[in-house]
Amino acid sequence: MPAQTEKQSELKQYAVTYILMAINFAVYIVMLICKVSPDDPDSMIRWGAVFSPLVLSGEWWRIITACFLHFNATHLMSNMIVLFALGRLDEPALGKGRYAVIYLLSGILSNIISMVFHVATGQIVVSAGASGAIYGLLGAMTCLAFFGKSGIGGIYKKRIPLMLILVIAGSIFGEPNVDYIGHISGLLIGFAITFIIMPRKQRELEKNEDTTLC
Repeated sequence: MPAQTEKQSELKQYAVTYILMAINFAVYIVMLICKVSPDDPDSMIRWGAVFSPLVLSGEWWRIITACFLHFNATHLMSNMIVLFALGRLDEPALGKGRYAVIYLLSGILSNIISMVFHVATGQIVVSAGASGAIYGLLGAMTCLAFFGKSGIGGIYKKRIPLMLILVIAGSIFGEPNVDYIGHISGLLIGFAITFIIMPRKQRELEKNEDTTLC
């Protein structure tokens, strides 16, 4: 297969992952062009980070925009490396539509849960980042490992430890203040959504199937 054709095939296979990565990078670059300091909480609030007083006053769109904002270059790069790795596993197995739904809902719902927790505990924080959505993809991968077809499940089980290390390392070293509530909730949400919307045939373990995943 010609190199150009192979490249086009890869772009098509992982199109949603590349689009999500491009949006995250684009938002950060635009912020820099506008001379906005991503590590400044006030600037992040102006650009759409989750800030409970504003969200509760009606600016609910922040739970969406915050999924595409990052506090610094390290925060952005660590999340995008993990997104790239998980996307190459989850997107082909789930299909583009389901994959996009899991990513977005995990990010949005984990932001809501994190905000509710902080409000309930009397904390006012500025929150942003793709981590909740990315942990949702790890949850999706875990669901595929235990409830997917036997061939796919076996391969995913072997890769879970490596991906878990990659995700945790990215969270610890990439974020100034780790939002563990957002991460854990994203993981559980991704798992639950995947189980619900996964095609029925994917949930039926086929013991005699010999499936390979590139």
